[in-house]
Amino acid sequence: MGSGCLTCCRWCCCCFISFVNVLTAILGLALLATGCLTLWAYWVVRSAFDQHVSSMLTTTDNIETSVDVESLHQAMASNTMISAIVFIILGVLIIVMSCLGCCGACWGVPSCLIIYSVLVALVLLSQAGLVIFWFTNSDVMKDCSRNWLEEQVKNYKGSQNRDVGSMQLDVVQVVGGCCGVNNGNDFYTMATNWNRTIGYRSNNKTKFSYYNASYPFSCCNYYLERQDFKCAYANLSDPYSNRQNGCYEKFASVFDNYLKSGFDRLFFGVAGWLGVEILLLLGALLIFYHKRQQDEDIPHSGVQYKMQPQMA
Repeated sequence: MGSGCLTCCRWCCCCFISFVNVLTAILGLALLATGCLTLWAYWVVRSAFDQHVSSMLTTTDNIETSVDVESLHQAMASNTMISAIVFIILGVLIIVMSCLGCCGACWGVPSCLIIYSVLVALVLLSQAGLVIFWFTNSDVMKDCSRNWLEEQVKNYKGSQNRDVGSMQLDVVQVVGGCCGVNNGNDFYTMATNWNRTIGYRSNNKTKFSYYNASYPFSCCNYYLERQDFKCAYANLSDPYSNRQNGCYEKFASVFDNYLKSGFDRLFFGVAGWLGVEILLLLGALLIFYHKRQQDEDIPHSGVQYKMQPQMA
């Protein structure tokens, strides 16, 4: 009776593990495809980025600047390559883990069951740590964004320089309609490496006039006419300038209003998946135990014969 119950539990675990691992294998294939598509999408994004930068440079051709588009391309390529590699590695690992789980569950291969159990345990512990970390440090993304902004403002060298970090900050300020970490005053207190001498010319002039800028040109409102770029040195306020709008406040507002709830739901889902992983681990251990019991109960195939003495 006990052996029959154990056999029934084994086949239930086999079906459950196989079903879950088929789903995870599909997820692994999706991540693998995403990684490959990310590499392909880089060229699409690069083409759109070229058009955006060209349009921005046309709008600001009355500003003396040295925007190095190729350096921005290299930075984009590096970030895109890292993201694609992460997706591909995760996809391959999930597929391999799913195959081990299916082989171990369906055919009772001890080595597959042991490796699968160890991998599930490691994933279980790492995900549990990640969930605990998120719900105890939910502002970590805002802290990282503030640290990045502060670092970029401190090292800002201006649009006349080919520094990639400065160009990235300019792009963030133009797209976000913001200036500095808290506001434009950060460029007074933090940007010690910035050469504030900038060249500017009116639309009807061919030569540049040089001014001492108060804020980067990227703090100006790019949706207005070209002559409004004098906000960088004339201390003009809205609607000519975004110098009162800090980039950190913009990101924090977007994160709190739109992103945080989504991340909370994601990590609640991860917490729920921990229960599934515990069942997978227990199921794999049960199948391993049942297989071991079967191997021990198999009788020896050889038959021993006892010689009887012959009667005279």
